[in-house]
Amino acid sequence: MPKPVGIIGAGQLAQMTAIALHEHRAELDLELTIQASSPEDVANSYADRLLVGSDYRELVNTCTTITFENEFIDPYQLRTIIDPAKEPRFLPSLHLMATLTDKYHQRQHLQKHGLPLPRFLPVYDRDSLITSAYSLGFPCVLKARRHGYDGKGTWISQSLPQLLEAWQTIGQVPALLEEYIGYTHELAIMVVKNEYQTILYPLVQTIQQQQICTQVIAPAPIPPSLSTKAITIAEKVAHSLPSAGIYGIELFVVPHENIIINEIAPRPHNSGHYTIEACHVSQFYQLLRLTADLPLIPPQMRSPIAVMINLLGQGNSSDNYQQKREKIRELPNLHLHWYGKSRSQLGRKLGHVTILGNDLAEVLSIGQSVEAIWQNPTA
Repeated sequence: MPKPVGIIGAGQLAQMTAIALHEHRAELDLELTIQASSPEDVANSYADRLLVGSDYRELVNTCTTITFENEFIDPYQLRTIIDPAKEPRFLPSLHLMATLTDKYHQRQHLQKHGLPLPRFLPVYDRDSLITSAYSLGFPCVLKARRHGYDGKGTWISQSLPQLLEAWQTIGQVPALLEEYIGYTHELAIMVVKNEYQTILYPLVQTIQQQQICTQVIAPAPIPPSLSTKAITIAEKVAHSLPSAGIYGIELFVVPHENIIINEIAPRPHNSGHYTIEACHVSQFYQLLRLTADLPLIPPQMRSPIAVMINLLGQGNSSDNYQQKREKIRELPNLHLHWYGKSRSQLGRKLGHVTILGNDLAEVLSIGQSVEAIWQNPTA
């Protein structure tokens, strides 16, 4: 009888996990339940069993293992509805989810383990906001402690009036204030761990525009000495995490070839989408192996170079960009993933393209062609 496992969340990460299960059904004796927040979520049609709504009782009482597609959950609330006689295994654990989904608690955890971070201070009220700002200096970065992603919940302030306005926007709730870091590159690495193994995917470079990832280059085209530093820090982060799970670790390269940690996402991550085609074990298949209690497989690149490009919504509409997608598919060495979202919104991730090749310049050139088609208003 298949092992019943669950995912909380039904966006494209759950969708790609479910697709990986369908592709590896013979090896993975799993039945996947997806808990969606809406009947229109894109992963719904890929589930073996679908639950819709914010009542997780059926999920937690019928699945033996549960993982997460996003951080929009309350680990403490989940704990209250679990039947102790049927308590599932959570990946990561609810205790670690409570730590990592609160940016201040995440920072405290990393600081406790001596990991490199920007200076940070908690904000509880207007007085502590002002005091913290003058302690850290301007510019500084105000972050919502929970539910921030793709630049949402993050404000860079050059002055106190700007900062006070940002805090007003946040609803004057407890927040995190950090020093602004003048980084030169952004890096990321996927880590998967169980009780016995910790495996790392290749270190990648991410390209951001307005705090939204537009491109991922694998492996990161940086000096080996810098790559070694980043991987060492990622290994230390993984060692600090007291739970099996999959983690996306974001890093900044700062002057003098130093590395600091930006954030940790306790789930599959956009920076790991390239692994579907570029690695013989994708991040999604690896997560399924984790839920199935199968040994993890150290990943190997199938291609020397991979570049992933996010296809972002260009406005608020119901456009499915069919013509642009057909033109993009005509380009060589390219794989297009379309998530099937019902509406486009500015900056919303609607799909992605992965390009494989032997030469970085050639792959980047194809990527430029993808972006030219995607950005062309008449295409």
